Amino acid sequence: MKKLSDTYKELGIAFSFPIEIKDDNDRVTYYEDSDDYWERFERDAEGRPTYHENSNDYWEKWERDADGCFLYYEDSTGVKKGTPKSITNNQATMKNTLKPLPSFLANMIDKRTEKQIKRLFAVVTDDSLMDADFEYVKAAIACVRNECNQIEAYMEEMDKLASEMDENE
Repeated sequence: MKKLSDTYKELGIAFSFPIEIKDDNDRVTYYEDSDDYWERFERDAEGRPTYHENSNDYWEKWERDADGCFLYYEDSTGVKKGTPKSITNNQATMKNTLKPLPSFLANMIDKRTEKQIKRLFAVVTDDSLMDADFEYVKAAIACVRNECNQIEAYMEEMDKLASEMDENE
């Protein structure tokens, strides 16, 4: 990547180091110092990093689902954690081709709870949390909390349905 200072020099724009560009939320998107070090960041709408690279040929990228929960992380040293969106989307497409069971309750048990438990299990059993970057850990914790809240709400709804069925019998 071409350094911003080189572009400024070519265009005859005066500048001083460090060069720091921030987004509307005051988060650094580009930084360069006088020692030829630079780094740039890309973030999603919530401000979470999606890509980072620097002048030391190091890069890292993150993928998240629509809820912001961590799906995949990869960096230039070969570290890979999680499942990329492309594989996750293919799995979802395959699951969507299966016909749900006719019973509402059976469908909820087979689909919703199974998905939530698998995601929780994947996060809780991920040994890489011990050496992961803070953003990954923060996203994983948020996902666990979200999934626990959804499971709790689901179980309350199932209890309510069960008591209604008992009343109708």
